[in-house]
Amino acid sequence: MGSNLQYIKKIPLFAYLDDDQLGEVEQVILERNYQKGRIIFMEDEPGEAVFFVKSGRIKISKQTSDGREHILHFINPGEVFAEVVMFGDGTYPATAEV
Repeated sequence: MGSNLQYIKKIPLFAYLDDDQLGEVEQVILERNYQKGRIIFMEDEPGEAVFFVKSGRIKISKQTSDGREHILHFINPGEVFAEVVMFGDGTYPATAEV
């Protein structure tokens, strides 16, 4: 098994999948590295992916009506974010920044 598969097994979202199913998940995973300060996606953009954090921290925020940033929470290693695009209207409900 590849290193991604070993990592995927530890993510609660995938905890109940068998090795064949995990292998299918591994086939569609793209590993990306982002520099600090990089915007991964903006609020209201069309959702294209679900993300999980291998290392580092992601800030999730929304913009208030007067243009200020409101930080909702931080995503840490081992956590998944943007999974809402699988269930909602297909847009990101907040901004994600490294």
